[in-house]
This record gives sequence, structure tokens and C-alpha cells, in this order.
Amino acid sequence: MPEVPSGTAAPLSRDATGPGASRISLPKPLTSFIGRERELAQAKRLLRGSYLVTLIGPGGSGKTRLCIALAAEVAGGYPDGVYFVPLAPVRDPGLVPSTIAQSIGLQDARDRPLMEHLVSQLRERRLLIVLDNFEHLLASAPVVTRLLQETSAVRILVSSRSPLRVSGEQECPVPPLGVPAEEPRPSAASLAACESVRLFAERAAAAVPGFTLDDENAPAIAYIARRLDGLPLAIELAAARVTLLPPEAILPRLEHSLGLLTGGSRDLPNRQQTLRATIAWSYDLLTERARRLLATCSVFAGGASLEVIETVCDAAVATGLPVLDGLQELVDQSLLRQVRGPGLPPGRYAMLETIREYATERLEAMPEADRARGAHAAAFLALVEADGRPHAGLAKKEWLERVDTEHNNIRVALSWYRGHDPPAALRLAASMAAFWSLRGHHTERWRRGSRYRWTSAIAGSCRSR
Repeated sequence: MPEVPSGTAAPLSRDATGPGASRISLPKPLTSFIGRERELAQAKRLLRGSYLVTLIGPGGSGKTRLCIALAAEVAGGYPDGVYFVPLAPVRDPGLVPSTIAQSIGLQDARDRPLMEHLVSQLRERRLLIVLDNFEHLLASAPVVTRLLQETSAVRILVSSRSPLRVSGEQECPVPPLGVPAEEPRPSAASLAACESVRLFAERAAAAVPGFTLDDENAPAIAYIARRLDGLPLAIELAAARVTLLPPEAILPRLEHSLGLLTGGSRDLPNRQQTLRATIAWSYDLLTERARRLLATCSVFAGGASLEVIETVCDAAVATGLPVLDGLQELVDQSLLRQVRGPGLPPGRYAMLETIREYATERLEAMPEADRARGAHAAAFLALVEADGRPHAGLAKKEWLERVDTEHNNIRVALSWYRGHDPPAALRLAASMAAFWSLRGHHTERWRRGSRYRWTSAIAGSCRSR
């Protein structure tokens, strides 16, 4: 990526720029840009065909960095300049026009409204405006629409955790980085091309000179990348911890990752110095009803179908809005994502694990926490028992596939029932026995079956006294 000067541009005028002149005002990245070839190519293609492109992804996914890389690459196509507008510090949507004007070096006019003045100055300009961190200023989306409607060649690139939902917007998802496939003992060579592993290794080497990815630490780094779902900010924060801990020692601490993933660079915004603060930024933008729904959805391990989410949430927590509407709000803020893939049914939703950990903390503070976990367990007991008839669906491939998809949720239900309803735990384990056998989970079948028979026997003995 070419170096570009940072700072505020000079006042925008034809005399200042001149014919064919180019003005670039972008932050200068101080670390390497890793991976993202596919996303960068897709965003470039969309920007060629659209006047408004919004890069959308969860907090810490690298949207800003991708915006800067994209803007630097295409800068040559904008003779009147490329301008970066940082919106994170702005709290009032009404200040968006003045922030844009200030960032492009345009002074307010005394004799006309600012928007009118801004449009008149940009009307014939061929330039790119980058609006960074728009998610908390969505009420000012009409400003973007007006700028595009009343100018001929202005294009706008936005980074946001939520789409603007305006005409002409082209959404471009920014997912987490790719993570390595699970394998017993990955080597450094087999992981060298994986984006999330490369990011960890480079940032760790910046913190500890001489650090390298090798065959000894490769399995631990691969697990870290998978556990953090490839989220760039989380990986960078974990890599910074190698000053105190080797990758192998970081692993057990990831069970409570929000406490570990702190201590980001001091020149970053406060919300990016800890992963908890990054997630809280999105959480605070939710309505109270959507916050309750997010907390309730933390009971699902590995996600769940819309049908099951509606069943559990309706039985456990009064959010005051239809579950589907609440899910839309969570998806819009990139706190929940629709999961697609081979073998997965349509309409399935899941959280990144770091977001789920944060949402679980919120659930613990709610009086309905036990009710939500109980409703979750009941939903998956019903699924396994096929409407109360143990093994009724055993011969059906669809039943086996659905139970396979929900295996992690079923394990959570088993653990819940073991502590709260041992007879139900025994029913669930008994109904799972054939599945475990057919799918090769023989050790789990033996351990679960023995454990829950013993637990149920103790419970029955206590009740008979």
C-alpha cells in the first residue's frame, strides 16, 4: 500500500487543487496490512459501480483499516482528492455536515446554510469521501443521500457496524479473518498462508523481537486464532500478551478472554484498547429490548435456528418486541450474524464467541437468567426426543443431521439438567445414546450415560428419604 500523508487538507477550491492535481488526506498506517485480498478486490469492484459503499462488520473486524487500504489504492481515480472523515468522536448527528466540511478543508459560509454550501462546492468535483465509524450517527444518513443526489461525481465509502439503509447503498461485509482448520498437530508450514495466524505472528514479533511461528508454537497459535473467531482486534490484543506469556500459556486464559484481551496500543481510541470496550460500543447503541434479547441469545452454543430462538426467548424473557425485529437490530449492529454453509439449515444465527461471552455477562445480571437456560434446555430435549417419542426420528437422516448441528447446544442442555433436573438429564442422555453410537461419539456416550445414571440415582435416593 502506498504511503499517504495524514492531516487536514487545505481548503477545497479549484485554485488549490488545479487541473489534474490530486489531494489525499488519509491516516498513515503504522503497521502492516495483512490479508484481505478477497475483501479488497470485492470492495474495489463495488466502488466502481456504486456511489455509496458501506463496509459492514463487527467491532474489531478491521473495517477502518480496509477503508484506508481501499482508498489509497483507488486514489488515482479521484483527481479532486480522497478525504478521510473520522466520526467516532462525534456524538451529535447534526454535526456530521460540519465534520465533513472541516475534514475536506471547507470553511462554513455566513450567507447560506452549511449543507447548501457543501453541496455547491462538491457539485462537479470528482472525489472520494471516507466516512469512518458511522454506526452511532445513523440519523444523519440523509446527509449522505443529499450529497450523492446533488453532486455528479462524488463517491462515498463508509465503515459502520450497521448499514445506513438509504437508497443506492451497496453493502460490503467485512467478516473476521480466515482461521485454520482443526488438525491434530498443525505445522508452521501448513499455517503460513492463514491470515489470522499471520496476523498473530507479525504482531507478536512486533512485541517480542525474534518471535517466529514454528512447529512448536503452531498448534497453540492455531487454537488461539480459532477461539477468537479470527477477529483481528482480538488477535492483536492476544498477540500483545506474548510479552508476558508464550502462546501455550495464553490458551487456558482464553476461557475468560475479555479479561485477557486488554492493553491495546495507547494511540488507539479507548474503545479499541480492550475487546470489552469494543463490544460495549455496539451494545450501547442497542435499544433496551434488543439488549435483553442479545443477553438471552447467549444461551445458544454455536448458534440456533430462528424457530428455536423464538421458542426460547418467548418462553423466557419479555423483551417487548417480536423476536424477528430484535434479531434484525442485532444483525444490523453486527452483534449477531446469519450463518450459512454446507449442512447448515437456512435461517440460522450465531454470535462470535467473544461477543457471546460479553452477552453472557449481561444475562447473569438479569433475573430471568435461570428461566432462559431452562427454556433452552427444554427446547433441545424436545428436539432430541422428537416431540416426546424417544428415537422416533432415529431412522431419518434429517433428524440425525439436525441433532449433529445442535450437538453443542445439547451438551449445554445436558450440563444444565444435571444440576437442575437430573431425571431430565437422564432422559436426554438416553435419547442421545443411539446418535452418539451412530456418529462415533463412543467415549461421550459412555461418559455421559454413566454420569447421568449415577446423578439420577442419587437424586432419586434423596427424594425417597
